Amino acid sequence: MIHIRPLTCADELGAVDALYRDVFGIADRDTGLNLRLLSALAANSAHVLGAYDGRRLIGFGVSFLARDPSTGRLYQYSQTVAVARDMQTRGVGRLVKYAQRDAALADGIDLLRWVFDPMYARNAHFNLDVLGGRARRVHRNLYGAAAPGRDAGERTDRLLIDWELRAARTAPRTEVPELVPQPGHTCELGDQLAIGIPADWQAYRVEVGPVAAAELRASVVDALAKALDRGLVVTSCRRVNDTVAVYLLTSEGV
Repeated sequence: MIHIRPLTCADELGAVDALYRDVFGIADRDTGLNLRLLSALAANSAHVLGAYDGRRLIGFGVSFLARDPSTGRLYQYSQTVAVARDMQTRGVGRLVKYAQRDAALADGIDLLRWVFDPMYARNAHFNLDVLGGRARRVHRNLYGAAAPGRDAGERTDRLLIDWELRAARTAPRTEVPELVPQPGHTCELGDQLAIGIPADWQAYRVEVGPVAAAELRASVVDALAKALDRGLVVTSCRRVNDTVAVYLLTSEGV
């Protein structure tokens, strides 16, 4: 049975660093997570949570306390959630996210934030449709040229997710539009806007090559940024078929 608990000792935190590097293909020279940083976070209002199958660490989540500079609202920022390669698609990531939720609420914090690459439809679906998060902001090339592992050489564009922790745990089901835009294109659907992306970004990159993939990424990010500037909110990402997924955006409050 999988169980999740806080991690504090050096051996456990060192195992988190090792799993992080394996999942994301991180080179030893990348110090994005390391034992000293994890130890400092765990001792200072952060949550370093490990998911175990028996005695084996199969996933983890790292979040820390932050403050919104415009509103002063406190929230937990989830820097990383990772699951061992052979345990992915088994619900471990969802358990870790819910554990982050419970840990934040226990501290009196009711907002969790994190960023993700908007080109990955499966991650988008999990964040938006499964957890019920919402995206209102896009960061262009947030980490510069520091994309790790499989994404090396790509722009690090990211969508910022707001997960209101006292809201329902799952989002209302959103119907896939009949008129589906192709990747990089948009379609107005009454009070909704649909933006097409590849259903499998990694496969698409291999198929079309880095130049065409970069052009598509730019068009998707531009479309998202323009829609968010209009006051729309990203509420869903649904896979339509083997090649296309769609983001759905609505007006705030709809």
